[in-house]
Amino acid sequence: MSTEVLSPAQPPPAPPSAPVVTMETDDAPPAPPGPPRDVNGRYVAAGAIDGGFGRMTTCVRWSPAGDVLAIGSCDATAKLFKEVDGAWTRCASLEDHDEGVNDVTWASDETCVVTASDDKTAKLWDAATGRCAATFSGHESYVF
Repeated sequence: MSTEVLSPAQPPPAPPSAPVVTMETDDAPPAPPGPPRDVNGRYVAAGAIDGGFGRMTTCVRWSPAGDVLAIGSCDATAKLFKEVDGAWTRCASLEDHDEGVNDVTWASDETCVVTASDDKTAKLWDAATGRCAATFSGHESYVF
């Protein structure tokens, strides 16, 4: 029988250090087109929006392109706003819920908005006209 001597395992080599890249402010790439963004690339609204809501707002969602805001409210409405010449202008009012709007979201092609409400319904809206295209009812509780 032969005896084999095993040497202790060698630790793995240290990974190479990442190169450090610095960039002067003047060398920064131009900002992407569209609405302003924060340092993490998220859209940022500049200025205040007076939505004319009767109660507090509950949710805010940017459109996929980042040029329109959908805002829902406890007053049973949602409204769409677009910045025009530095001022926020209402594009559409989505008014067909019986109770507060809990959430809003956009279709990826921006043609439709969906709202969810305390009235136990979700509604599909035409984003261009603000008309309710469909109501999804039958939920047993609030829709979020």
